[in-house]
Amino acid sequence: MMITYFRNDELNYVPIIKATLKNPLGFKSVEMEFIIDTGFQGGVLIPFRT
Repeated sequence: MMITYFRNDELNYVPIIKATLKNPLGFKSVEMEFIIDTGFQGGVLIPFRT
């Protein structure tokens, strides 16, 4: 599931995407927020313990 919205941090509206990540077996899930950056080129690293 993904939701996009703007968050107001001192009148600086940051575009955010909230995603629910699940492991392949479905035993564990975590909700994370990512800032949308249209100029970003790279991957997203998630800690192994997460």
